[in-house]
Amino acid sequence: MVTTESCEARQLTGLVVGKDPVRKSEEIVCGRYFEVARKVTALIEQHLLSTPPDLVRMKLEPSFPTVESLFYSVSIQKFELVAYVEHLVGSFECSDAVCIHALAYLNHVRAENPRLAPNEYNIHRLLLTAVSLAIKFVEDFIIPSEFIARAGGLQSTSELATMERQFLKLIKYNCCVSLQTYNTIQDQLLHSL
Repeated sequence: MVTTESCEARQLTGLVVGKDPVRKSEEIVCGRYFEVARKVTALIEQHLLSTPPDLVRMKLEPSFPTVESLFYSVSIQKFELVAYVEHLVGSFECSDAVCIHALAYLNHVRAENPRLAPNEYNIHRLLLTAVSLAIKFVEDFIIPSEFIARAGGLQSTSELATMERQFLKLIKYNCCVSLQTYNTIQDQLLHSL
């Protein structure tokens, strides 16, 4: 479990404060988290990533912001998805339940809004938001929003809060995952590698 002490310890060792939060994080990803991160990444790549919709219009019309534009990056991230997932899972010490809930949320968003189907332009921001909400819903401990935002590479906690509010609207404020969905995703994770 992540505690305030472990978050502070990471800040003191320079893993969060003053460093690029999106670098390969083998320093903090132990064997279990590394394996979970690989499986989550494989599942995302196999079942969730899709071809992006017409991004040109979304990128060229900043005067008309949409929910979709909130989650889209201007360009494809230069780091691999697996490195980002390793970083998030390790930094937040995500339980299996958090990973499963986050993947269920991504599936729900994809079903509700095809324009937000995870792709290489939005997966990092969608995943960070899904993991953040899953932690808040599933776990009994609190990870400060400042830590989540910084570890996820965001500029501010207000940006994270805005993304969380919009994401909750997209999933109709339903953070519960049915037992059937939970078991399906758990089986997919077990067989993803």
